[in-house]
Amino acid sequence: MLWAVGPKWLGCLRHRRAERTNTMLTITEAAGTHLQSILDKANAPDDAALRFVPGQQGLEITMDKPRENDQQLEHEGRIILLLDQQLAEELSKHTLDAKQTEQGPALTLQTA
Repeated sequence: MLWAVGPKWLGCLRHRRAERTNTMLTITEAAGTHLQSILDKANAPDDAALRFVPGQQGLEITMDKPRENDQQLEHEGRIILLLDQQLAEELSKHTLDAKQTEQGPALTLQTA
């Protein structure tokens, strides 16, 4: 199952490599709640989380299980988002948020 995130907020990632850093992507409470609700609606098993993967129009979200070297982000004690090492580095200085739109919550990515 894939959910398109949209091209405008991640187009900057296509050809840019971030410096190696120990900082992580920041997830707001609204984004954490939205990602958790996606997992809940999909009846995801406890060991599954969402993963950002490159798509044709930016990043897409798929359900997956943790892999070696993944960055794992938690919300309310559950791992909700997985990032491979390269993407984690590229997103390390960003904040993931969820904004309410007419179509429902939409994820946005902002430079921290």
